[in-house]
Amino acid sequence: MSLADELQRAETEKDEWHQKAQGPLIDILGQVWWCMDEECDCTQAQIVARFENLNMRARYGRLNTFIVPRTLWSGAFHTDGEPGANEELSAKRADLEANEPAIAVRILWPPVPGEHQEGGKANG
Repeated sequence: MSLADELQRAETEKDEWHQKAQGPLIDILGQVWWCMDEECDCTQAQIVARFENLNMRARYGRLNTFIVPRTLWSGAFHTDGEPGANEELSAKRADLEANEPAIAVRILWPPVPGEHQEGGKANG
């Protein structure tokens, strides 16, 4: 299934909780998730659609930092500091740019080392 198909499924196919909580799409992130535990040091490349949380809007009257994430794609699960998650995400980006450019340009990707960054600084 294409990533565009996965996004459409995330937007339309909702279980009972998602029907009540999931609002409009905010953005799509390409990221390397980290467990935040330095002992196990787990990572996983992911592409995640982030939706507004309608429950939080009703409670606070504005868009809050509380979101409804829906994973559209995930790479292998790496443990014990095993490398590979960043490379997997880079490979997925290249694949999407070649095969699904319309969805690839909608994804907020992490900076690529050496790539031009806002303000003229390179991330490296």
